[in-house]
Amino acid sequence: MQGHGSLSFLIEGDRPCGPAVAAVIDHDWSGTPLGPIAAWSPHLKCAATWVLEAKLPAALIWGAEQIAIVNDALRPILRCDRQGVRLSEAFAHAECDVGQFAKKAMQGRATLVHDCQLAVTRAGFRDEAWMTFSCSPVRAADGTVEGAILTGTETTAGVEAKRRADVVASELSHRLKNSMAMVQAIATQSLRNVKERPLVRAFTDRIVALGRAQDVLLRDNWDHSSMETIVRDTLAVHAKFAEGDGDGERIDTSGPELMLAPRAVLSIAMLMHELATNAMKYGSLSVEGGRIAVDWRVEGEELVLHWRESGGPPARPPTREGFGSRLINMGLVGTGHVEKHFTAEGFAADFRAPLHQLLDP
Repeated sequence: MQGHGSLSFLIEGDRPCGPAVAAVIDHDWSGTPLGPIAAWSPHLKCAATWVLEAKLPAALIWGAEQIAIVNDALRPILRCDRQGVRLSEAFAHAECDVGQFAKKAMQGRATLVHDCQLAVTRAGFRDEAWMTFSCSPVRAADGTVEGAILTGTETTAGVEAKRRADVVASELSHRLKNSMAMVQAIATQSLRNVKERPLVRAFTDRIVALGRAQDVLLRDNWDHSSMETIVRDTLAVHAKFAEGDGDGERIDTSGPELMLAPRAVLSIAMLMHELATNAMKYGSLSVEGGRIAVDWRVEGEELVLHWRESGGPPARPPTREGFGSRLINMGLVGTGHVEKHFTAEGFAADFRAPLHQLLDP
């Protein structure tokens, strides 16, 4: 065993000597840019010890030549049993360019790469695996970067689960769209003799709005969806058919990035639909040049949402309360915290709801 004594820092006491350490000891380092083990710097020895003792997959990358020392947790994943090879050889089966990550680390910049694909061998069979890697610089006492440490964790189960979820979501989306189309067709046929056509149109429009909200949820696998996305997508449809140019630029939205739970997505989509429908009938979207501004902010443990119309006719309270008015009065996720303002500048409303009711599933 070449250099056994000079690696006593790795195998002294009751410290176990695994295959990775044995491979380091057996390797002829004198023929590599690192030189014989006896000549290794304290920084190199310390970094090598850390990597070889790590329980998570890890590799030490040293010098401009990117010489690799790989621990026991990473070696079977890489299908590389040799130590002291260049990084490009050690990661020959990786789809992502690990060498670029190491190069950045050698320049003093840490990197994080999610779901890097690898070709692996499990139980004698070729397979695919995915790993998330972090590559960080190793510095000497004076701050000079001498190498890099790459650590990773396998994410294969998560990647495959997401793939399966995407297939299920795609099939569910197809079936749900067919169901929504069937509901709309049944409603149209069932209500064809109803004389109050505006009521029928309002009903079918609400079905369409609900379908759009579900489309957003399906894109996100029925997980949390962006507040900005659901507000803009819902209002853009109304702006397109509003009085005037209908270019969608009559809607202004602003607020922090919030990821809404599915229940909140449906609630806000329906609320935006009713408000925009009223704006098209009686408010700012009923005339050219009218605008809508929607902004939201977090105040303590509450979300506050403001709806403002401008450039339209003066707002007047409704003479009767229909389903749309009741839905608006329910507020965000049915909390009922609503303040409505009927002003000469246009309709305005303020909505409040506990933040946890919007964000928690």
